[in-house]
Amino acid sequence: MPVMPIGAFMVAEAAELAGHKVSVLDLMFERDPARAIALALRKSNPDVIGLSVRNIDNNDMRDPAFYIPGLRSLIQSIRSRTEVPIVLGGSALTVMPEEILRATGISSAVLGDGEVTFPLLPKRLSRGEPLDDLVGIALLAAGAFRANPPASTGARNDCMTPDYQRWIDIR
Repeated sequence: MPVMPIGAFMVAEAAELAGHKVSVLDLMFERDPARAIALALRKSNPDVIGLSVRNIDNNDMRDPAFYIPGLRSLIQSIRSRTEVPIVLGGSALTVMPEEILRATGISSAVLGDGEVTFPLLPKRLSRGEPLDDLVGIALLAAGAFRANPPASTGARNDCMTPDYQRWIDIR
């Protein structure tokens, strides 16, 4: 059953509200993700790329599938076209951030509510400023892993509802 990428939309809207130009690419129904990535990169020319990683595996003991190799493939497709910083986020990163960062070769991730932390990243990254003091940031540097506590834990009362149709064709 297709699931709306609500968290990614919340992060996109928060980044836009913070003054950043934002575009979203949902790969759920893409037959050729590498082609979709190439087109999106040409169109948007980003300064930073956020990848939302919702699942580690398919949770099926009879026919298990591990999704991190596919994530590595997507990252390689992006890296073949641009060297802009890539930041990971999503519920899978909250479960096992160090392992996913090591498996993908990415050095930073947002843990917890990405709509709080991610909008702070583009300016810091463009200025070469450190990220290690931000809440909800996980870093892998010189082989050492560090994770700051997420911006919040548990349910939030001020959680915005994103305008899904702005970001993807929901049909």
